[in-house]
Amino acid sequence: MRNFGFNFGGHPFGPGGLDDFVSQIFGQHGFGGFRQQPRNRDVNLTMQVSLEDVYTGKQVPIQFSTPGGRRVELVIDIPKGIDTGTRIRYQGQGDHDNQSMPPGDLYINIQVGDHPVFQRAESTLSCTVKIDAISAILGTKHTLETINGSRINITIPAGTQQGNNLRVSGAGMPRRQTPHLFGDLIVMIDIVVPTNLSSATIDKLKEIQNIRGLDKS
Repeated sequence: MRNFGFNFGGHPFGPGGLDDFVSQIFGQHGFGGFRQQPRNRDVNLTMQVSLEDVYTGKQVPIQFSTPGGRRVELVIDIPKGIDTGTRIRYQGQGDHDNQSMPPGDLYINIQVGDHPVFQRAESTLSCTVKIDAISAILGTKHTLETINGSRINITIPAGTQQGNNLRVSGAGMPRRQTPHLFGDLIVMIDIVVPTNLSSATIDKLKEIQNIRGLDKS
């Protein structure tokens, strides 16, 4: 039987078997993967962005120097809905000190800053709204400014209790994979007992207290 010039010593893939055969051809050990070509160092930068930037998306021009002294100017694209800890890769924008090797990559590590009003959990936002106890008893309307600056009116129903939550659909953050869709806004109610009531208001409340039989004094 002709072997077309390949002498495998009786084994179909030579004395070392299939792994050695593949290693000889592709320069790898077995099926562990190809050896990565040496290249210059990567550059890692951290970028702070605001929650508003994440809501709208943003392009940010940056300038930096690589370890080899190369000056780089780029425009970084901040996608809608991006989260803290996300790394954005820009291929070939790292160090290129050694011209005989391919350049490294640039990695932008995203850190989303805290917001004074809203807390974020993926695409859901939450905030706290303070109302006085009388409004909680009777119900009221409250105007709330959302993360995009628009104003919405929410209805706080009569009999609302401390810690109750109201959900506003679609008033949260854009979803990372589907940025045309938005999460919800959770409004947490904090009831405050008023301390600056007029004498006339206090008298009215006492009348209500007497009617309900709550005055035991």
